[in-house]
This record gives sequence, C-alpha cells and structure tokens, in this order.
Amino acid sequence: MMKQLVFLLLFVIGFSSIALAKPVVIVPAVTAQNLTVSTLNKGGLWSKIKTKVHQFFEMIEDKAVQIAVIAHITIIGLVIAIVMNADKKSELASFYIRQVLGLSILGLAISIVVGILSLIPVVNVIVAIAGFFVNLGLVVLLIMSLLSAIKGEQKELPVVGKMFQKWFASIG
Repeated sequence: MMKQLVFLLLFVIGFSSIALAKPVVIVPAVTAQNLTVSTLNKGGLWSKIKTKVHQFFEMIEDKAVQIAVIAHITIIGLVIAIVMNADKKSELASFYIRQVLGLSILGLAISIVVGILSLIPVVNVIVAIAGFFVNLGLVVLLIMSLLSAIKGEQKELPVVGKMFQKWFASIG
C-alpha cells in the first residue's frame, strides 16, 4: 500500500508535465549535483518519475480505477478522465468524475467569495484565515476521494457527496 501511495505522489507531481512537449519538473528539495532541466529531460530524475508513473498504472489493472484516479489530478486530469470515460462508460469512473467536478467547482466558488470578501478592510484577515481552513478541508475531501478511488470503492464524500452526485447526474 505504501508503494502505491509513493507512486501516486510521483504521479501527481509528474502527470501534468508528461503531456507537455517539453516537460518541466520542479523539485525544490534536490539541490546537489547541479540538477538542471536538461538533466531531468535526458533521463535523470524525469526518467525515474516517468517510470514510477508507468509502474503505478501497471499495478492498477482496472481501467475504471485508472480513470477515477486520473480525474483527481488537476482540472486537466478531470478533462482527460471525461474523454477517456466517453467511449466505455464506467459507473466507478463516472462517480468520481462527478465527485471531483463538484469539489473543483466548490473550490473555485469559495476562492471567489474569499477574494471578494478579503477586499473589505475590517474582515480581510478573518476571511483569509477562514478561507485557508475551508480550502484545507477541501484538500482533505479530495484525498479521501482519491484513496477511495484507488481502492475501487464508490464512497460518497461527507456532507457534499450526495449533492454532487445529484447535481451532476447527467455527467458520466
């Protein structure tokens, strides 16, 4: 299980760069050995990340679980998951596409509200702190959803899961 989580973390870090023509991976913890972008592209760390991503997907044999996991990786992953699920509809993949779409829209709405309310001088600090904790809660919900997707279970998120499934029933 720990290997799967490590591979997933590497996948999250490197996924967005895989689809790009010139991949760029930012690794702030690595400072030794003159690490450069060209080193990453010529088979160094970039090659290792790519290998780990492939190994992660080889461990997950079920295509529906793969699509559900991809849906959790940024908005680009969500779009890719919707396209991948269009040919062969999978109930598991559709379930997580609706969950992640709901979390994304909720996060965007909260960010807009916090941004507008933070313009008010008296309450801007309180709104910023509250917005931080609400966004932290959304990240926790996203991680809970991702872990359930990896297990292949259709587990609704607390509080908002039923609403997302109802609101986005036509998607997937």
